[in-house]
Amino acid sequence: MANDRYSRYGYYFVIPFFIAFILFWIYPMVSTFVTSLTDEDFTKMGRTFVGFRNYVDELTRVGFWRSFLNTWIIWLPNIILQIGSALFLAVVLTSRQLRIRGEGAFRAVFFFPNLVTVASIAVLAYAVLDWQSGVLNQIVFGTDKGAADRYIFWLNDPVATRIIVALIQTWMWFGYTMILFMAGIQSISPSLFEAAVVDGAGPVKVFRMVTLPLLRPVMVYVIVTSLIGGMNIFDLPWILTRGRGGPDLSLTTIVVYLYNRAFRFYQLGSGASVSYLLLLLTAIFSAIYLRIVGFGREDEARPRRKQRAARNA
Repeated sequence: MANDRYSRYGYYFVIPFFIAFILFWIYPMVSTFVTSLTDEDFTKMGRTFVGFRNYVDELTRVGFWRSFLNTWIIWLPNIILQIGSALFLAVVLTSRQLRIRGEGAFRAVFFFPNLVTVASIAVLAYAVLDWQSGVLNQIVFGTDKGAADRYIFWLNDPVATRIIVALIQTWMWFGYTMILFMAGIQSISPSLFEAAVVDGAGPVKVFRMVTLPLLRPVMVYVIVTSLIGGMNIFDLPWILTRGRGGPDLSLTTIVVYLYNRAFRFYQLGSGASVSYLLLLLTAIFSAIYLRIVGFGREDEARPRRKQRAARNA
């Protein structure tokens, strides 16, 4: 009886978590979904239930799909460069042949951009790339008389602005990704690398046949979480373009579009529907990726193989 009485105290300690979870997670999600089914906005009192009309309107709106495409155009180069650079550095820093000293210092230096807020980096990038007083133009073209005539408006070209945002995203996150890859490589049994070397495999073949396949779970985690984060990019494009969406609206990402619908045009119902459409599309693309790479199938197949082997024995 005493043990039963004391065991109840554990529930008391977890009650604050569930209260916070309901108030700050469940309730906002339910409230947002209810709002998406109405025509609520800031310009009138009350709201009317309209069903899924907001969803249909957004799915047939050119601006919605254009912003979604902008988001993908920014995210794809970022994730390719991020994984490529992070994987290369992770392999180099964990190499048993190179034995690079100061591995911890490299990790700290590469991870540092991830500690700085996105808003701070966006302000810094704007100061560097500004047309009239930007540091980049002054370095490239100088500060002498007449140099200003040669200055380039870096943020006035749709392709350039997307590349700039993708590169900044890569610079911010490749250190974090590198640390994940390093942890994954260091968790691989050294005997596997030694066996591959004994069999005559070179560094490239060891990487391709041992390192890369065993890093698959980490790779899947990185890509899925990067997809979720990439679809939600807002701070960097917003600050770089001062909320205007950039040249030819090239930096109007899906979340920037969502913000404009809800808080610039005051259409809360439409903005709420965009948030759920974004959730749905991100879940669909994540599921497609997991399906393509076959993540989880091997774990499901192992027990079946063991059962067949046991029956055959």
